[in-house]
Amino acid sequence: MPLPIPLALARQHAGPSYVVVDVFTTTSAATAEHYLPSYTHTEGYTALPQAAINAGLAGRVDSLANDGLCEFRFAWASGKAMVEVNIFGARMTVSQAQAVASRAHPS
Repeated sequence: MPLPIPLALARQHAGPSYVVVDVFTTTSAATAEHYLPSYTHTEGYTALPQAAINAGLAGRVDSLANDGLCEFRFAWASGKAMVEVNIFGARMTVSQAQAVASRAHPS
């Protein structure tokens, strides 16, 4: 997926430069937990369990498709909702990405 901002600009900024947040509301908390995504099939995905939010999933994706940017993925259940956050940036650390992702929540 191409970034909506120029890659040259994204590469100049040391932290997060593009964030995608998806919130899926389900019928119950158990259903939200059941539908947490599994990234084990994603090429270049490395699990980062120590960075997980709300006992969910966290990982880094190293992909040529990211054109040199870092990508971190987070997913967790929050009540009846499943929250998924993808963060792209240049020279971004997992703690920077985690700080941004932790601000996402169902409304």
